[in-house]
Amino acid sequence: MTPSAPYQSVLLRLIHGVIAVLTLLAIGTGFWVYNTYDQRWGSIPLPEVIEIQGIHGTIALTLFLLFPVFAFYSFHLGDRRLMQDKSWGDLPKLDQPQGWVALHRLANTFMLLALTLAMVSGRLMKEE
Repeated sequence: MTPSAPYQSVLLRLIHGVIAVLTLLAIGTGFWVYNTYDQRWGSIPLPEVIEIQGIHGTIALTLFLLFPVFAFYSFHLGDRRLMQDKSWGDLPKLDQPQGWVALHRLANTFMLLALTLAMVSGRLMKEE
């Protein structure tokens, strides 16, 4: 029996992992910035870190610089893992494998678009 090869290259898996960690760190530090400076909708007791806005900006900038490589792969070589016309018809069939594949494709597409919009809106914010 021949050993199976991974369907993703090592570079892609590495970039995918780094993007995931940076995204979670950006979300966490983004909440910390909100909790420190805004607190419009409530807050939780977090330690006060004076440089949290700079830390968040550094994480976001690193994510912003790595994301084009990941997006290029996702939209060109990995497009079969994103939503397709056929997937919309398979989405209601969650009792069958193609329904779960369609749901996974929808989640991949949604996360890619959400991260893109978050980065664009973050770059448009004024630092004061």
